[in-house]
Amino acid sequence: MPTSPTRLFAAMVTSPLLLASCGGGGSGPTAPEPLALTLTTASIMVDGQPVQPGGSFAAGAGSSTRFEARLADQHGQPAGRFDVRLRHERPGPMVGSGVFILYDDRTHGDSIFGDGVYTFEDTAGIAGFHRADAPPGRYHYDFYGIHRDGRETNHILVTVDVTD
Repeated sequence: MPTSPTRLFAAMVTSPLLLASCGGGGSGPTAPEPLALTLTTASIMVDGQPVQPGGSFAAGAGSSTRFEARLADQHGQPAGRFDVRLRHERPGPMVGSGVFILYDDRTHGDSIFGDGVYTFEDTAGIAGFHRADAPPGRYHYDFYGIHRDGRETNHILVTVDVTD
């Protein structure tokens, strides 16, 4: 474990853009309706501590990175029939990226079934930055909801800079 602390600086950029696919065939039965759902929040925590702008953590001090996002309908009620996904990009000599699902079913770190808060607890360091061997640099996390038919909600981008 390195003795020098690693500082984490997080900046969250929220896009109010609602992305919805529209069918090309007019208003017939095959044209999907616009989504009436919004990803309202997205957050990242290390060992239960929120990553905020200017926040700092010691390298190797964390046992997990937790990703959470809330998906709600136009009345603020928890959303169903959707998934919440997280597209991530890690820096370093072996840049890694991928997409994984956040859960609202009391698995993967989710505590309450069906409350609209989708969670993924990363204890293995798949996409998080809590481990001592996490490479320094800029981490990009793009949270978004997706309907089973492929239409997406708005996106919330969270960027974390990890420096020595």
